[in-house]
Amino acid sequence: MDIVLKTKTPFTELLDPPFQTPITPRRLTAMVAALRTYATLLYSHYSGQRRVWQTIEEYWPQVWIWVDFLQRRPSTDSLRLVSLLFEAVRDNTEKNASFTPLLLAQPHAIALLVNVWLHQLRYARANDLAPSFFAKSLAKSLTAVYTDLDNSEIKGIIEREIHRGVAGDAHRLFRHIARVVRLLFTMKDSEEDGALLATLEISSYFIAEERDPLLLPRVMPRAMIYAVVALVQRHAGTVLELMAQSACFFLSQTWTIGTDRRPLIWALHAGLLPALLRMRQDRYRDESASELLMEIHKNLAHRKVLTAFWQAYERDKAAIERAPWQPERLRKIIKRAEKSNKALRVLREVWIPDMGHCHNIECPFPVPSLLQCPCKMAYYCSKECQKVHWNAGHRRNCHMWHWDLIEETKEKLSYPLYDDRDIEFLTQITKEYADHHLDDVFQKAKKIDPDLKRTFMLTVSWAHGEPSHWVTEARSFRMERTVILQVAVFMGRELTLVTLPTATLTLTGPGGLSDSENEAAQEESSESESSSEEGDESEGGDGDPLDESEDHVHRS
Repeated sequence: MDIVLKTKTPFTELLDPPFQTPITPRRLTAMVAALRTYATLLYSHYSGQRRVWQTIEEYWPQVWIWVDFLQRRPSTDSLRLVSLLFEAVRDNTEKNASFTPLLLAQPHAIALLVNVWLHQLRYARANDLAPSFFAKSLAKSLTAVYTDLDNSEIKGIIEREIHRGVAGDAHRLFRHIARVVRLLFTMKDSEEDGALLATLEISSYFIAEERDPLLLPRVMPRAMIYAVVALVQRHAGTVLELMAQSACFFLSQTWTIGTDRRPLIWALHAGLLPALLRMRQDRYRDESASELLMEIHKNLAHRKVLTAFWQAYERDKAAIERAPWQPERLRKIIKRAEKSNKALRVLREVWIPDMGHCHNIECPFPVPSLLQCPCKMAYYCSKECQKVHWNAGHRRNCHMWHWDLIEETKEKLSYPLYDDRDIEFLTQITKEYADHHLDDVFQKAKKIDPDLKRTFMLTVSWAHGEPSHWVTEARSFRMERTVILQVAVFMGRELTLVTLPTATLTLTGPGGLSDSENEAAQEESSESESSSEEGDESEGGDGDPLDESEDHVHRS
């Protein structure tokens, strides 16, 4: 290093491009040594000196020309150089603002970093290196260049190269990140030195609302959900609880980026809830941890989420009850889940006789419980039968993966977000709620139209965990005294309205009669007051008494 600093023109061997000079083994060795010296100089505290920085700027283009040449056939030397150079870049991003124009002047340097980051595990295997050889430095370097420099052009280059590297498959990108997280997870906290936190940070940037939608997967891979939940389990309640909070923030993003509820279900299956309740610091509880509990509460109206939560609660009940954090929201979640699960158990008794058959024609075993393909059109008794049927041709007809087939099919398809049983479950819990608020429904309908000559819409909202309702006029319908039920539920960030066609109410006058029927009854009973009272009682008994509001609302 001292020799380099005293030399007036160091690194002269880098001036001749590789395509203009023969590359002998001796020259290649000298070139690698010069590049290592350059990286060491860049990483040292001397880089802040004006003359040293001028030298760094002068040889910057030649350095990356040679690194690019070496990386065409990745070797241990080239991989070490990329890792070392960008570790030096990371160290200088905060203290030297001149790095941004340097990187923009050599965009292929950023492309090299992304390439090595995406293929680090394959390169490590090919060169007999430990998988963790440069995982830490690459994770921290990429995050520093992407986030710390805060330059839109650099971010655009990184996103473009990542999109190109994964062939446009965002699902593949996050499977790779999950492998990196699991690799870093095997290190001790002192060894990984913030690389896990950096990986979570850049992952959260990739799926943020304002970022490139091409890096946003339709549904976050299960492997990524499991890896992040493992971070919460490892760090909740420890001195590194910041890591658990960052993992919770990432999970809250994955639960809301799309309408698919599987990331939430997978997190519950992986044991998120008891780990979440081990959070000890109030500032972390009040941020992402509370937001996750709120999302669980909001999604209990979804049958599969309710089932996953109840299974996780019964499995981890002892750990949940011993947890140091017992928020009021948790008590509400358990109470709502217990009530809704009772309704679901009743429906399951009805569904068992209607179970379908296994779509693998070679399977001879009738079973009372079947797995359902996400397309809602095929059922299987086991994953083995599902694989057989998939390879036998279902891969070409599955509407879950071929949405263009929905227009061509002649079969009736369920709504993509809900199947028939989801609708039945929503109808059941909504009816139970509506039955206890019929008087209020009647009064609100009277305020809209005192004569009750219109069609009304009763909307029961499950969007905030606990149900609420409002009554409006249904302008698209012309059925007097009819109340149509619909529910409002959150699917990620989207508030979805679902009409329940089998649940309607009829508004009637006193005694369960319409106004015209009341007038006729009064004329017929004008001879005798006693006979009139008996007639009213007998006709009123023909209705379906639901509760105290039976004089006003009947179910049709």
